[in-house]
Amino acid sequence: MSFVSQTVDAVLKVFLCGSCKNPFLPMYKAILLVHVLVLAAISLRCQEYELSGKVVDSRDNTPLANVNVIVAGLPKGTITNEAGFFSLRIYQIPAQLYFSHIGYAVVSVIVDEKNRIGILISLEPEVQQIDEVTVMASPIRKIRLGDTLNVIDYDFVGENRMVLVASPYKNSIEKYLFLADGDGRQINKLMVKQIGKQIKFPEQLTPEQVYLFKSFDGSCLLLNHHDVKEVAIEGDSILLHEYSDIPEFLSLVLPIKTRLGDRLFFQWSTKINNWTFMTVPSGNHPMMVKEVYDPYGNERYVKPPGAPGYIKKHVSAPCFSLSENVLVFDFFENHIDFIDAEGQSIRQVPINFHLIDKRIALLFTAKELNQREFKQIIIQDEVTHKFYALFQPVGKKFFLEEIDVETGNMINKIELPEFPNVVKVKVHDGKLFFLYQVKQFPAYVSLYKMDL
Repeated sequence: MSFVSQTVDAVLKVFLCGSCKNPFLPMYKAILLVHVLVLAAISLRCQEYELSGKVVDSRDNTPLANVNVIVAGLPKGTITNEAGFFSLRIYQIPAQLYFSHIGYAVVSVIVDEKNRIGILISLEPEVQQIDEVTVMASPIRKIRLGDTLNVIDYDFVGENRMVLVASPYKNSIEKYLFLADGDGRQINKLMVKQIGKQIKFPEQLTPEQVYLFKSFDGSCLLLNHHDVKEVAIEGDSILLHEYSDIPEFLSLVLPIKTRLGDRLFFQWSTKINNWTFMTVPSGNHPMMVKEVYDPYGNERYVKPPGAPGYIKKHVSAPCFSLSENVLVFDFFENHIDFIDAEGQSIRQVPINFHLIDKRIALLFTAKELNQREFKQIIIQDEVTHKFYALFQPVGKKFFLEEIDVETGNMINKIELPEFPNVVKVKVHDGKLFFLYQVKQFPAYVSLYKMDL
């Protein structure tokens, strides 16, 4: 007779004992009943079934890492390792498993006693057809063997290399600086402590926790609570050099947007103005080369009800260097201003990708800034020197539009997959990168790329 059966028998005897006058009998009965139920549940759960298998790409049978393996109706799940293998234990079969990965169609299978070992799953890439261009999401490989990484921030250094700030999924306090190649394969890592600094960029509505920052001269900077360090790569080693303290960074480095030879271009802004200045070698006062004016800046952004403080979003005028010129985007006069090394505007290219039609009377419409979808963010690919406007429609897919800066026309529209938690979108060497928080088990942030 099992221990559970003996316990049940003892409980029955207590319940059937009419001569027992113990005043605590009702409490004993309740306690014993709970114990019996728990032991019975444990006994039932002792029957475990191991499930194992492998997930591959249908195109070439390449093993797929970080594939989410979910048991339908249960919080139980796992992910595949670097070799595409997975293993988990469940207490009831048959069971339905779901296999999902960004960039691939979801696959579901029913497993039972006969097919629970050696499951082979082949995932089909999910191609998204768009009007101007077809894109396919392809995942960056996991760069820490044996664990899943929460990727916090990333940037590009040198040729076909990237730096990532990440923490192990099982230990979010511990943070590392990873050096990886363009496919996400780890080259080196360095433990870092007390990193990240909350910064309120003038052109943004809310503060942002910043870890990595690309300076005007192309340096990759790592911010912590007290100072800023330059991330230097020598061979395969990661070195941190002293750069500046936080006050110096905020006042002297952050305002500088780009450079043209020995001329630095920096900006100062308010809620209605953005001024671009250029330094001159003679040491004289900086020269103002561009003013952008938003006539409705004071009323354009309204503080949400109940939000603390007040709205302080300054005018945005993205500024980049291209060949022998500096480009300043003016979203209110609707042009791109080309400025030479002497600080002179040599031409203005009209643009309208940032505008929408607004009805002002029954039969009349006017163009105005599409502030609901266009966040006044322009992304430059530092390798191909192409420019992209980022759109973030509420409740819809993010998308980019490639800008021909010579004509102001839009060339291609590139849609991101329909993920609700996309952040830190960048373009590098013809590929689009972004961070995405996976909602399925386990929830973690991964870095993904898309070929453009």
